Amino acid sequence: MKKFFICLNIFFIFFSPLFAEPIDIKKLPLYKDEIIIKYKDSIKDEDLEKMGKRYNTEFKLKEEAISYIERKYNLKLKKNYFKNIPFSCYKIFDINLMQSIVKELSNEEIIEYAEPNYFRYALYTPLSTPDDTYYQNGSLWGFNKIQADYALNNIFFDTLKNKKIIVAVIDTGIGCGNNCFQEDLQGRTINGINILNPAESPSDDGISLGHGTFVAGIIAANINNATGIAGVSLCNATYTANVLVMPVKVLDSEGNGSDDVVYTGIIWAVDNGAKVLNLSFGGEEDSITLRNAINYAYSKNCIIVAAAGNSDTYTFYPAAYSNVISVGASNILDKKADFSNTGKIDVCAPGEDIYSTDNKLSCYKYSQASGTSFAAPYVSGLAALLLLYFDNLTPIKVRNIIEQTSDDIEETGFDKKTGWGRINVYRALQLDYKKVSEIKTYNWPNPFSPEKDINTNIEIILNELTDITVEIYDAGGDLVWKKEIKRSELNYGHNTITWNGKNMQGRTVNNGVYFYVVKNPEIIGKNKIAVLY
Repeated sequence: MKKFFICLNIFFIFFSPLFAEPIDIKKLPLYKDEIIIKYKDSIKDEDLEKMGKRYNTEFKLKEEAISYIERKYNLKLKKNYFKNIPFSCYKIFDINLMQSIVKELSNEEIIEYAEPNYFRYALYTPLSTPDDTYYQNGSLWGFNKIQADYALNNIFFDTLKNKKIIVAVIDTGIGCGNNCFQEDLQGRTINGINILNPAESPSDDGISLGHGTFVAGIIAANINNATGIAGVSLCNATYTANVLVMPVKVLDSEGNGSDDVVYTGIIWAVDNGAKVLNLSFGGEEDSITLRNAINYAYSKNCIIVAAAGNSDTYTFYPAAYSNVISVGASNILDKKADFSNTGKIDVCAPGEDIYSTDNKLSCYKYSQASGTSFAAPYVSGLAALLLLYFDNLTPIKVRNIIEQTSDDIEETGFDKKTGWGRINVYRALQLDYKKVSEIKTYNWPNPFSPEKDINTNIEIILNELTDITVEIYDAGGDLVWKKEIKRSELNYGHNTITWNGKNMQGRTVNNGVYFYVVKNPEIIGKNKIAVLY
């Protein structure tokens, strides 16, 4: 990540060689010396009996069997400050034995699943206009590129009815509390939580710029307060309708976190009123723990936005999950940023040489940085703005609006480098949908494992609403699965159809390549799914 601090009173630039470019997490550890174990909720007597025979001992209670597992594998239970977390996290005595321990634990009768506690890393990489300092000096190129200035000029958010939309910034914290020293976030934050240490406030102790504070500024920095920057949510603390940010600290001062903490933070944010989750972190490994947290948030009608990653690779989690809006980074030339991942990208947003709020005291209150970490909050801010401006929007509808009002920047329509294009705030608020020249279909995850992924999601983009039929065939041309969908169940633009990997008789299909077609009644889209256990 490249960065420099701006001081209005002292004119100098400080360069930090440590952050010369967005961090490539491929070079960092996958997991820490901890393992997550989910014990079965209901353990049968025969499970205890079978386990007892293997170890030549007798287990009458679940607790006795768990205690035996802990001793056998030399596991030290990690303290958990929160109730109702469905798994246990343990330290192991030798990280080099992680894979073998996970494999052995996965075969224990009383264990539902075991997996490493994976790391997740911060991905840090005119008209009437706001009077904010860095807008006036031309530094907020991203704000202009997504036409937030046009939206501000034409739509009067200060006249909206009393309504609050909460965006959870699940990150390193936010550098402010009740006595916020970051003036551009005054009145824009609500109470949050420090998952790492609940006894402390969720303030941002991040080294250099303060990753969470930077993200929060892009989403919600006050507009028209004659200072700093303008947030994408186009709000001011004086408005009755507002987008507010909730600090949920799950990453340490160096931007590192792990799945057990991330899971807890996501659940807490959802249960405490967040409607949009900004996840500017990620890792290369899928995990059951992370996936369960994402699925819980989605089941509660939350909009989940995640950074796609800075390693110029294909798959990153949580961005790769189908119920997450994955955001790649674009630059001032409206091209994909060199570092931005490809593959599962839904939309792009500015992510190179971005200005935002800093967590520093004194005059060091703004910095410049690059990374998909800072593209994601543009989308989170827009999602919150749509919820604020329109009533009764579902997460699917919000996603559809964002995707179908984006501007094509690399190719026409959907592509694997920039998704549906770079977001456009003004077009989104005007519901200015682009016409889809042809029906597009794609599915994710692909390859798809029915055991690991539960579902694959067939994404169908429609430019007109008619009854459709989705049919899946095996390589021999035999019909495997079929679903008929009525027009009334579909949306203009983005629709998601899930397949669990089972045939019409309810049996799980074998490994192989499967083909699907979408008809209405003619074939309007087709693609293939690789099933791989």
